Amino acid sequence: MAASRFTTFCSHLSMQGAPVVAIQVLAGHTDLSTTPRYMHLSPAALECAIELLEREIPDLAGEK
Repeated sequence: MAASRFTTFCSHLSMQGAPVVAIQVLAGHTDLSTTPRYMHLSPAALECAIELLEREIPDLAGEK
């Protein structure tokens, strides 16, 4: 089944880092639980998410 333009719209916003609530508003969803149904990630986007775990976490408290 081919992705609809609506699914593509939500997916592209998600893969570019748009907040889910922003995607909800732009898509016109009244219920936030509807939005993730239209947010499909590419394999590359999933790999980028995993790579976040490899980053060093900054010490925001300034402790050494």
